[in-house]
Amino acid sequence: MDVFCGTLTVFEQQRFGTNSIALSSQETSDLKQCLELCCSVMNCRGVTFTGVIVPHTGQPNCLLVACRGDSCEMNQRAEYSDGLISVLINRTQMQPILDTNVTLLENATTTIQSTTSTTSTMAPLPATTAAITETTSEKASERSVPQSLAPVWAVGLAIVIAVVCVGLNLGLLSAYICYRRQKSRKQTAQISANKGPTLHAYNPTL
Repeated sequence: MDVFCGTLTVFEQQRFGTNSIALSSQETSDLKQCLELCCSVMNCRGVTFTGVIVPHTGQPNCLLVACRGDSCEMNQRAEYSDGLISVLINRTQMQPILDTNVTLLENATTTIQSTTSTTSTMAPLPATTAAITETTSEKASERSVPQSLAPVWAVGLAIVIAVVCVGLNLGLLSAYICYRRQKSRKQTAQISANKGPTLHAYNPTL
């Protein structure tokens, strides 16, 4: 049984709102490891895990989030084609829990320490949301390019098939004409060969 640092509230296809602060962005193998990372940071209140449907191999997929005030606001539900889940953690254990198999990246640790010491260096979550949304739109536009080229290939294929069909019809017509001419010549030659010698009347006075 998995034990985390508090009770979990899951929000599908929703991101944290404007009172949230992005602490660190990490690459994790699954949501469980992402939650364990959050539990290892004292001021982490939740995570946003992306790539539930389409995994982001080699890219950060776990965003650790802190909140200004006592509560965390959530944005309106949206559609993310790669799959997105935000989990709010209501901490019941204040001591950080860090699995021996889970370690923060060195650059991520520096980011978290700087956010703990000063609030002015914290990046608001909407900026991160805008960047991820822009990346998603770029990927969608790249996928739409091959789809727009599909009619061009279809037209080209139709032209090739039409040319082949016309060529076959012309070939068959030429073969038929040659066959008819050869047959007509054979019939003419046969009629000429069947003609017998010419008979002359016998005249005894000669």
